[in-house]
Amino acid sequence: MSGDAAPAVGGRRLRSRVCIVLLYVLLGPPIGGIVVILIANAINLGADEDFHRRAMLTLIPFSYVPGILPALACGLFSTATLRLRGPASIVAMTLVGAAAGLGGAYLFSLTVASMLVAPLPWAFYGVFVSAGAVAAFVCAVLAERMIGSVRGG
Repeated sequence: MSGDAAPAVGGRRLRSRVCIVLLYVLLGPPIGGIVVILIANAINLGADEDFHRRAMLTLIPFSYVPGILPALACGLFSTATLRLRGPASIVAMTLVGAAAGLGGAYLFSLTVASMLVAPLPWAFYGVFVSAGAVAAFVCAVLAERMIGSVRGG
């Protein structure tokens, strides 16, 4: 009978890891898209009034295109470091998110580079790094709460 407890614990661990990866993949890109919209608003790229509405309707679903691979990488990294919990986990995942955002910006720039005459400005990469860091921070906090509730703590 004691052998039955081990598969249940292993199955619960696998489910929690899959849930964490899904958390990052499903929430990370839209959070990053919102950060991009907020940064665009802060530097006043949206001159007309309808920009904010159009940006929310188009950029949030589009955010999965450049954001899905960095979000997946963050989710997988988060599950690989489940023993690291608390503030250290959140700080580590924020840094990983910033790095993943930079990688996502580089991959995205490769896809649009053929359409551009001039190279992308450094601010483009900064926006992606910021979006990745904020999205990873929010997902890390949510994952931390999810793991805490599963552990009963």
